[in-house]
Amino acid sequence: MTEFNQLIAEILSPLRVVVKGELSEVKINQGRWLFATLKDNQASVPVFSYLDKIANWQVLQDGMRVWISGQPRLHQKSGKFSLFAWSITPAGRGALKEALEKLKKELESLGYFDLGRKRSLPLFIGRVGLITAPGSRAYSDFITALNKFSSGVKVDFYPVLVQGNQAINRIRQAFDFFNRRSGRYDLLVLTRGGGSLEDLLPFNSRAMAEIVYGSQVPVLAAIGHEEDDCLIDMVADVRAATPNAAAERINSHHQELLLTIDRLAEKTAGVYEEKILAEKELLNNLVGNFFVYYQQQFQQADFLFTRLDGAADRLYRQIVFKKETLSGLVKLLTSFDYRNILRRGFTLTLGDHGKIITTPRQVIAGDEITTRFYRGEIISRVKQKND
Repeated sequence: MTEFNQLIAEILSPLRVVVKGELSEVKINQGRWLFATLKDNQASVPVFSYLDKIANWQVLQDGMRVWISGQPRLHQKSGKFSLFAWSITPAGRGALKEALEKLKKELESLGYFDLGRKRSLPLFIGRVGLITAPGSRAYSDFITALNKFSSGVKVDFYPVLVQGNQAINRIRQAFDFFNRRSGRYDLLVLTRGGGSLEDLLPFNSRAMAEIVYGSQVPVLAAIGHEEDDCLIDMVADVRAATPNAAAERINSHHQELLLTIDRLAEKTAGVYEEKILAEKELLNNLVGNFFVYYQQQFQQADFLFTRLDGAADRLYRQIVFKKETLSGLVKLLTSFDYRNILRRGFTLTLGDHGKIITTPRQVIAGDEITTRFYRGEIISRVKQKND
């Protein structure tokens, strides 16, 4: 039996199939795996896949009719048959729109679309992170339109996939790259050309909404689409209809800023022109009175300098006198310094608490006394005294 199961598994493993049916028992395990059942009126098959392979797994729900592209598998030990999914796509525009509307309502309740949390275009846009497909019309349209106006904006391009199962992961990597350098970038532009509802599945997914919602740098979304609002348009801080419109939005922002600066400069120049005229008239009046005022001030200054000269001479004589008096006082105080007496060979005897002893009557036998010399001292004890 084992060999039979192994043979069947080897026959099935190279096959790639596309199966249509109704989803049921949709479950997400540990945020990594997707389990479901695909059924019709007569049969069913277990479905398994990794979440990172299913770009739109957030919109899948029980009862939805879908197309599953994948690989049939047979578990060799248990003999159970299953389908490993490479992609799961809602079958028909109605199913897609129904799933999208459900996700929109959920994200709206969580505040993803609130205008209060959205950031406007930065006042100065110096460096932009551009996220789109390499070699795409969206890239060339954006760059061409941006270069029509000499705004000086620097563009750093991060190439990504904008369609298919790996699009979300690639775009997440781009946002991670720019957000790690958030202090360097003023704006991120996420863009792609037009597409059908099926083409735009990654841009209508919960995963992509979370990426844009969590960006540290303001996001300008320019996702071309046939009709209705794209989910990312509603989450982004600013939106534009096309890549070309996104570039024009940045250019017009710069033009408005320059016009504002010109108006402020003109207004400021007018204000200062009035002030200059007023100051010029005042200066003329001052110059007319300057010489009279200067002559009066000069005469007054000459009088003051004469008085100051005499006062300075008197002050100098007083300082000399005070200096001589102070020198005499210093010499007198120096002569009273007991250390000068000790220098000549005399000593000083101290009793308890440093009290000077001048007569034997101040001590008794057994007292400790200190004899102080000019340099050093001797501590001794009284054995006998003669009054």
